[in-house]
Amino acid sequence: MGDWILQWWPIISAVLGSLLGGLGMWTAWSARKQFVTHDQFSEFRDTHESAHDEVTDRFARGEIRFERLESTLADLPTKGDIADLKIQMERLGGDIRVVTAILHRVETPVRSMVEGALEAHLK
Repeated sequence: MGDWILQWWPIISAVLGSLLGGLGMWTAWSARKQFVTHDQFSEFRDTHESAHDEVTDRFARGEIRFERLESTLADLPTKGDIADLKIQMERLGGDIRVVTAILHRVETPVRSMVEGALEAHLK
């Protein structure tokens, strides 16, 4: 057996070398299909960076708009403020009705006194 291996060793070596070389070439070809080249990566990075910059700008503009909205909403009356205002308006309406009733009661005697004073003054 040892003589046979020694006799066929160059042929076995050539066949194994070809197989391994083919395997190496197939591995390199597959790697090119699986991995990107430096140029492809640079192109992707540039595209990604510009898209990322655009998203960052949009985010910053959105944040500014959101802050404006928050400050506007902070100045608006709350539900409790509106309820308090409604109560105060109802009280004011009641006060106005009271004053109107008092004025109607006082109006007739005051009118009589003014008319009497005018008649006395004109005579």
